[in-house]
Amino acid sequence: MERRAGHRADQQISAVPTQSFAASGDDLLNRLTKLAEMRDDGVLTEAEFQAKKAEILARI
Repeated sequence: MERRAGHRADQQISAVPTQSFAASGDDLLNRLTKLAEMRDDGVLTEAEFQAKKAEILARI
């Protein structure tokens, strides 16, 4: 079940198109905040959170 929730969370975070940081700084912050909330709620493991966070930050 946790694996399925992590996969669903991955799809949810990935579904948002990524734009340049200058044009979407607020979007980036919102995505990171949502990601942290999902980790805190137990939807994502710490490892999944760190991996997704690194993906998001690598796009800057």
